[in-house]
Amino acid sequence: MYVMPYHLYLPSFGDWGFVMATPRKINPERIKFSNYQNLKYLNAETFKQMTVFAGNIAFIKTDINKLNTHPVLGYYENGWS
Repeated sequence: MYVMPYHLYLPSFGDWGFVMATPRKINPERIKFSNYQNLKYLNAETFKQMTVFAGNIAFIKTDINKLNTHPVLGYYENGWS
């Protein structure tokens, strides 16, 4: 799978992150937002901005959560201390 993180700021909730996953390589430049007439917020420029992350939230290598291990919880606990 290929994954691409993106995020946006929601005024009531702060910064929310998402992950797009697909079996094919993702090329954000090729997404055609004009095919979706009813979109009021999302367009090519907005989506491009959603894929940019500040240095303090940039990609870092992490372990994956599994049923018997929860490393992501440890990352949050370390970040809050």
